Amino acid sequence: MERLILNLLRRFHFTAQVRDMSAAHPAGDAHAHASRAASLLSSGRYARAALAYAAAASADPEYADLAIKALCRTFRGIKNLQPEASRKAGKAPKPGELVTVADDEFVEVLANLLTTPNTNVNVRYAAMLTFAAACVSPSLKAIFLKPDNQEAMWRTVIAPLARTPEQELDRTFPARGSLSPILAKVHTSQLHAPYEKCPPQAVVTLMLGNLVAHPTACETNPAIIALFCSDLLSAASELVGRVAGDATSAHHLGRFYTAVTRACEIGGYTEIMAAERGGVKTALEKLLRDADERDDAPAKKAFGELHRIIYRHPDHPDNQVPNGD
Repeated sequence: MERLILNLLRRFHFTAQVRDMSAAHPAGDAHAHASRAASLLSSGRYARAALAYAAAASADPEYADLAIKALCRTFRGIKNLQPEASRKAGKAPKPGELVTVADDEFVEVLANLLTTPNTNVNVRYAAMLTFAAACVSPSLKAIFLKPDNQEAMWRTVIAPLARTPEQELDRTFPARGSLSPILAKVHTSQLHAPYEKCPPQAVVTLMLGNLVAHPTACETNPAIIALFCSDLLSAASELVGRVAGDATSAHHLGRFYTAVTRACEIGGYTEIMAAERGGVKTALEKLLRDADERDDAPAKKAFGELHRIIYRHPDHPDNQVPNGD
């Protein structure tokens, strides 16, 4: 696991500041990490402060709330970067907000929080929600969804969360009723339902749906990257069964699979075969059954159409006319 994290951080060009912080303060030195966090917080570097508080919380759980508050402050900064049409009246971005968020290399910070085993479970969940918010912001997508790090992020951060075994859910996601008021509010604003009414991994479906949103903001369409990341596709297919019965999760998985299917549609044989290897057919069939069991006719129709797009595509092997030679 340590090697996996190091590879991820190296791939993301993690800054010397975080390396220096880790070297200067052992994991058990909660006070040193907290002092570092307070300094970062005072300079507006909320994501870095959250990382430092999270390191302190690994030794002293009392620091977890401070890490969550710093992450939620980062979340609010990201939400302020949404297009004008999606902001509430009078909620324009504050001067310098984009610089503060982008320069903080918050995606690398979040990747660290999401992949470090001893991260406090509530802090990790705050990082998931913040990550999901960053994924859907067109202003930020181009900063962190670059072709050279997309697959590493999906394979190393998202896929493991999607395939978390049932017996490990309690160690990865917060217990029901345990979210602090500020974190519960962020969760509801993102998933439009209280945490207690969602399956634990609903947030992962949100991350998947948001990652493929606004494809023109990226150098390469994220759905195409996803299509050729078999680890991610197989993990997403497993996730479909784990969140069965939840309409919100089905909606966000629908966003993800719609984007992947459209990438197949405009592609050809190579894209179709990537979908086959990644279990897209199985995932769509699961979503169809789930929509049927929930009596959700619109969703059933939509998933059926996605299934037909792939498996009636002229480049699909089943539709090839044998050569008469």
